Amino acid sequence: MDMCLKCIKNMETILNESIEWKKKVEEFPDITNTMWLLGRGIDYGTALAGTLFFREVSRVMSIAEYCGEFRHGPFEVVDSGFLAILITTDKEVHRLNKNLLEKIRGKGGHVFIISDQSEEEPAIVLPICDKWYSQFLTIIPIQILADCIAKKKGIKSGEFRWGSKITKGE
Repeated sequence: MDMCLKCIKNMETILNESIEWKKKVEEFPDITNTMWLLGRGIDYGTALAGTLFFREVSRVMSIAEYCGEFRHGPFEVVDSGFLAILITTDKEVHRLNKNLLEKIRGKGGHVFIISDQSEEEPAIVLPICDKWYSQFLTIIPIQILADCIAKKKGIKSGEFRWGSKITKGE
């Protein structure tokens, strides 16, 4: 129970710091192509959820990819127009994720990092949280980023063009 309460307190901290993140988002290149969300292990689930936010909120094509699989095939899409968010909160694989980050940047790609242990920029550095609660923290910046991008594009968050908030049929 203590870890859950700590996570809730950390969520408040994240929301209070979101003004600083918005400045970093404004410096990120405009998305004219696809936003990639990269994660490994438990962070991959956040990448999957994040793609939904980017598609629905900011109408940006996004793809979630497992970091290990990204190195095989999808890495070929990296160039100066490549944009990604790398979610890395598991300290056991942080070194692997940092290597991927360096390889993407070495090919001209742009990477925004969401981490609790990042020394790289641009990054949103989260408070350290128990591994099993980390998704509650990592999804918040993704939601805020999607909203900021939507506003930059003149899209009102929560408004749907072709669907509704609740799907009633297939």
